[in-house]
Amino acid sequence: MLYSNIKLNMKSYCIAFFCIAFTAFHNQASAEVYRLGALDKISIKVFEYRTSIGEIYEWKSLNGAFILGAGGEISIPLIGTIQASGMTTVELGAAVATQMSQSIGLAAPPFVAIEVTEYRPIYIVGNVDKPGEYPYRPGLTVLQAMGIAGGLPKLTDTGVLRLRREVISQRGDVQQLNSELQALVVRKARLIAEMGDAETILFPGEIEKRKSDASVTQLVQQETSIFNARRTALKTELAALAGLKDFLIKEVGSLEAQVIAQRKERTTVQKELDTVTALVEKGLSGSPRQLGLERTMAQMEGDRLRLETLLLKARQEISRAEISILETSNKRATEITVELRETEAKLELTVSKFRVADKLLSEAQISAPSVAGGTRRKPPEPVFSIVRNVSGAVQELQASERLQVQPGDTIKVYIPPPEDGVEELLQSPSN
Repeated sequence: MLYSNIKLNMKSYCIAFFCIAFTAFHNQASAEVYRLGALDKISIKVFEYRTSIGEIYEWKSLNGAFILGAGGEISIPLIGTIQASGMTTVELGAAVATQMSQSIGLAAPPFVAIEVTEYRPIYIVGNVDKPGEYPYRPGLTVLQAMGIAGGLPKLTDTGVLRLRREVISQRGDVQQLNSELQALVVRKARLIAEMGDAETILFPGEIEKRKSDASVTQLVQQETSIFNARRTALKTELAALAGLKDFLIKEVGSLEAQVIAQRKERTTVQKELDTVTALVEKGLSGSPRQLGLERTMAQMEGDRLRLETLLLKARQEISRAEISILETSNKRATEITVELRETEAKLELTVSKFRVADKLLSEAQISAPSVAGGTRRKPPEPVFSIVRNVSGAVQELQASERLQVQPGDTIKVYIPPPEDGVEELLQSPSN
């Protein structure tokens, strides 16, 4: 009978020891990658081998489930509080055994088996269908966590019906605004070329890429025709004014030559008149000749005044021609500046409207691709980041969809706005 009891007790001891050893080994293998933290739920089992009776004694009063507090501490009856945050299950088991030996006064530390029964939760926020708190499980990846949260946001049946109507409207708005945007960009390029008195128009690279589009080709041809017509008209007008100026300059030269010739002739007649006057006073010549010379001098004085008046008028006309040339150039520059300013203002407003309409259409594609089918591009890929406590400091880390999540992580899912191509369209052409 005694032999049977000893055999039974030894069997129970072996089974209990095997269970404790297996649990400790399992915890040690998993503890290499996991450390305890606040809100973790654990189970504790304490066994003691009492050599006096040769049996395994289970401390049932200590065994049970425990939750780590907000500060990472755990309170165990008869033992007290232990700071468990940052420990592995093996390290916590050793700490429990040591403190239990000291508190109760055991001859040898007991066997303590600790297992995580429920990990602290993770949090998923951002562009997901059901953001919130979710339980953690080992090996969970970022993409799997996003799946737990329902994936990308979804619409209700009512939302789908409303979205279908909005998509039709937004798609039309996007197409119209895109056409207006291209027209304004081409017009701006033409105005910049006119302002710089360029020989040809330099269009942005994105416009050059879209020339295979018939509408873009038509816009380019229209603005090029306007550019050539206005440039030719300006050149013709300036050439006419320059020709008038050259003609007036030649006329001034001719008049100045006539004035010089008339001045010389007048000097000669004046000398002859002085000689005749002297002879008349001496009675050596008749007065009719003197009167004829005086009449000639009077006519020549009239001619001088007429020539000087014509010369003055010609010089005034030259000044007017120069002013007209300057005014024509300034007027055209002012008109181009005003038109360019108005075009830029319209372009800025159109860009804002286009981006709003394009974003609404893209969001519709993200929320319900089947409803928003036919959009110009694929929906953008989600961008992930993780807010994690690293060595006591909270950090936000960039993450891939295959990265494994840790308990307590906050996963942020962000859907970036799609590239609408506006920046490339507005980019200045390279010289």
